[in-house]
Amino acid sequence: MAPVTTGGNSALNWRGRALKKRPSNVMLILVILTTIFYMPIWIGVNMNGGFPRSSGMELGIPPLERFVAQSRDTSISRRIQASVGPNTNAKINELQDRVRYLETKLNAYLAFASDPFLSNRFPAKCNNEKLIKDLACVGNEHCALDNQVICLDNFPNIDKSVLSSSRRVREQNTVPQRNQECIVYDFGIRESPEYGLAFAKAPFDCTVVGFDPSPISLDWWKNNHRSIRKNHPKYDFMGVGAGGVDGPLQLHEYDWGQVSILEYPKRVIDTTNCTAAGACRYKFYNQKSFTIPVKTLKTIMTELGHQHITLLKLDVEGSEYTFLEKMIDDLSCRNVDQLTLEWHHYDYDSRYGVTSNPQINVLVALLKDRCGLEQYSVHPSGGWPSNQKLYAEMGFQLYYTLSSFKRTQWTF
Repeated sequence: MAPVTTGGNSALNWRGRALKKRPSNVMLILVILTTIFYMPIWIGVNMNGGFPRSSGMELGIPPLERFVAQSRDTSISRRIQASVGPNTNAKINELQDRVRYLETKLNAYLAFASDPFLSNRFPAKCNNEKLIKDLACVGNEHCALDNQVICLDNFPNIDKSVLSSSRRVREQNTVPQRNQECIVYDFGIRESPEYGLAFAKAPFDCTVVGFDPSPISLDWWKNNHRSIRKNHPKYDFMGVGAGGVDGPLQLHEYDWGQVSILEYPKRVIDTTNCTAAGACRYKFYNQKSFTIPVKTLKTIMTELGHQHITLLKLDVEGSEYTFLEKMIDDLSCRNVDQLTLEWHHYDYDSRYGVTSNPQINVLVALLKDRCGLEQYSVHPSGGWPSNQKLYAEMGFQLYYTLSSFKRTQWTF
């Protein structure tokens, strides 16, 4: 699918190269330290309606100095309990979790004392990898799927007899077996549903739902839903998009009849049409907009009555960022056993080159830390660049990267 990112009124958008002008590392670290020092005091003030007795405020001792002095003798947990009273373990745990969450995001983005090439690593192992084309495109020369990698280790319905004896032994030793229905969510299908259809039939027999709000997809489903439901009764379709919020969202006209979160700049400099003095004319772009329904993963699962997802596929033209951020934040990601996606990305860390992407590093770190999902396959060399003249004229350095994650942590 073509590369996309979050829109804006200029070529330098918040998912793209605007992030190259990132804040000072020192300032960001100071924010974290200030939060750690002052949050316990803030909790004490708000829960007790003011500073506790003998807090030092009546003596004119500044909060930070008082806090540091107390830290010489007691742990942070005891100091918080002294300020807010008994039964505060839940509050303490919540605060510590939020600080860890912030620290993971900050360190991964800045590659601060952490692996700058995290998005290009694949520490998880899969015993039975398959290319989706080998599963979905056999005998179909018009199949338009990319070479995404699927791991069949923990698919609940697959016949294990097709695997070698050594693989069966490894699976029995390393892969928890879930007696659950196989459920597949396929986000971003255009008019090529082969990915989802491959899992809606034997040997998988999964319940599959395809999602795409693009006009071309709505027309495809309108014209083909009867035959698809007849031949694949476990397949269904919803004309909604992947979002970080629930509700209508303005998306924009995009390649191949799809819609995208990317908004083109209204004008760009045409360097092929300049005067002798160096003044260049502008090129103007007119892009249609559509109001499209989008939903978060948590909302969709609730509406469909699903408790878990065996395989979640995302190819959503830039909306993967907000969708993943939301499912990480509300922890609905813990209900997903496997994730395959296509990243649409622009920025890279100029200190390390194209295989170090700050935005993707953050999500890869959080998928492991909060969701228990680790990468087992990724396209090498930071993906591949777009060859479209349109994006080159806009000043975009567009890349696509295929990536796959599997569950390596089952309890939290």
